[in-house]
Amino acid sequence: MADGGGEVLYFSPRIELSAFENLSGFVSLARDQLTIFGRDLDWDAEAWDVTGVAHASGRGRVRISFTGFDQPESGCARPLAAGLRELAKAYIRYQQGLNPVRGLQQRLAPFRALDAVRDFEDLQDVTRITSLDLDAAVAQILSHYSDGGAYRIAGQLEAIARFLSDNSLVAMPFQWAHPLSRPGDTVRIGQEHEKRRAQKLPSQRALEAVAAAFRGADNPSDRIAAAAAALMCCAPVRIGELLRVRANCEVVRERRRGGEQYGLRWWAEKGTKPEVRWIVSTMEDVAREALDIILRLTAEARTIAAWYELNSGRLYLPGELEQWRLRPTIPLKVADELLGLQSAKWAERNGLRVIPDGLEGGLEFSSFEAAVLAQMPDGFPLVETATELRFGEALFTVRYNEFRTDRGSSRCMIDRVTQQQISDCLGGRTEAGVPSMFSRLGLTQEDGSPLKITSHQFRHYLNTLAQRSGADQLDIALWSGRKSPAQNRAYDHLSADDLLEMVRDAMGDGDSAETPVPLDIKRPITRSDFAKLAVPTAHFTELGACIHDFAMLPCPLHRDCLNCDDHVCVKGDSVRTARIQAILEDTRRELAKAETAADDGFDGADRFVVHHRRALVRYEELVGVLTDPALPDGAIVRCAPTSSARERLRVFPPRLPGGEG
Repeated sequence: MADGGGEVLYFSPRIELSAFENLSGFVSLARDQLTIFGRDLDWDAEAWDVTGVAHASGRGRVRISFTGFDQPESGCARPLAAGLRELAKAYIRYQQGLNPVRGLQQRLAPFRALDAVRDFEDLQDVTRITSLDLDAAVAQILSHYSDGGAYRIAGQLEAIARFLSDNSLVAMPFQWAHPLSRPGDTVRIGQEHEKRRAQKLPSQRALEAVAAAFRGADNPSDRIAAAAAALMCCAPVRIGELLRVRANCEVVRERRRGGEQYGLRWWAEKGTKPEVRWIVSTMEDVAREALDIILRLTAEARTIAAWYELNSGRLYLPGELEQWRLRPTIPLKVADELLGLQSAKWAERNGLRVIPDGLEGGLEFSSFEAAVLAQMPDGFPLVETATELRFGEALFTVRYNEFRTDRGSSRCMIDRVTQQQISDCLGGRTEAGVPSMFSRLGLTQEDGSPLKITSHQFRHYLNTLAQRSGADQLDIALWSGRKSPAQNRAYDHLSADDLLEMVRDAMGDGDSAETPVPLDIKRPITRSDFAKLAVPTAHFTELGACIHDFAMLPCPLHRDCLNCDDHVCVKGDSVRTARIQAILEDTRRELAKAETAADDGFDGADRFVVHHRRALVRYEELVGVLTDPALPDGAIVRCAPTSSARERLRVFPPRLPGGEG
């Protein structure tokens, strides 16, 4: 079964048919036989509303609009050309059955790029796609997306090209790979790094504004959003994970050394299992208070949701208004209170007739009841089927219109908080004129411009703090709900100065600290000042860090880093340790080749044997130290070429809290 309950069918091209006939058959299969996105999907619609059948945690309505890029002259997007539109619809529906994803827009983006290249008015035009069209589409992608986004979308374009060619859907099959390189994220100096760091991390001003909103927000929507932001400052969660948390998410357990440990249950996204995210002790009080605020402000909505589960087909009425259930009409002023808005206008929009009843009039109760029940959230009583989360138990179940500051909240209808609502409160659309909780409190940047922070910046911020503290990569991955520590790299935004300070801390503040170079010290100095003299500067290599002072002289070993006493490695740096292990395996293979060549009498092969044997010993020693479980993470391993094998690698333990080495 596939997303939305559709049965998966596989397309098999027929070699005796033309590309046009195979493509027509593929479109027919997707249109007439697949049930992905629902059996009643309106195939010919310009946009598909797949809310409720396409999983998108924490979002509002989910739509796939088959339009191209915005046109410069109008600012609006036109529909994709007819032939390309048919292919896009068939491909997205088919692939969603085979490999369901949340990022449906990312699958659509390559078709928008192709649409900007040339017209594909019918399927015959689609069969004439060539590698030149794809190259031109990559140029369009680069002009519309960031480097990271362009790389991902180009990958989707490559998958489309491979699908067309492998299934005989183009007249001239071809092999094509996109030319974009994965954006580099290892360079930690220069304007590009600072720009990337500023985009990924929240500014200090924004963090202070979140704290101010947490204390000063006075309307329910801003208080909920500020409390949600506070929770995202306590643990590195995705906004979709936060919005699917249950109301009974608190977990408290006894610590081994006494005291309590506080955590929250999360249903992680991206394939990891449900888990408890433990809150660091310094943020426990903030997490408890934030959760308490949300629970109090959403309690009535969960009560309404639970009542509707037990009383299907009946309108919820608060206790003091229960009397109107027994009457044929409900006064407009009572309906106003239940809806949180002017019921007369609401009734007109919903086709209800106002019945004269005294001075103000009223509505027929049965018609009013049916109209309200018709506006229950999609999928009720379930918020989402994947986790079987119910509205009556979801932490972020709210009253209808809770996030509308221009009207009151309903007392008989419910809704769920969406990512867009949280984003709006955090300033996501201030440029479009949508006020934020910061603007409502009069908070701005230092220059008076609007404040803005994204929900994902909190996750980048906490991960960078964990990297700065020297936390183990596996612990960071588990804390963040990732499958692999390798994924930590995209969230590591330490600057060169941060890394240099880590090296100085590790080498200069422990009892076992050593002097990397001889110094003629004439007067007593502090240990931290001594570290600054020992490590005046650093730059980071593929394998570790080079502390050579290039202001004094160039590299004397031409980047033979592991035979240089100015090079250090960090225990616990899983990425660079993996590179060293890979080089070790390469060296073993090269040594075997050199020994074979020497045995065969090749001139000069013996010199390669000597070189590779020396390098092999070096790498084996280093890998042994970096993978030694007895050595704490954060320890600095320095490569010093001396006669003693044991002295060739010097280990500097990491600095512990309180200044202990």
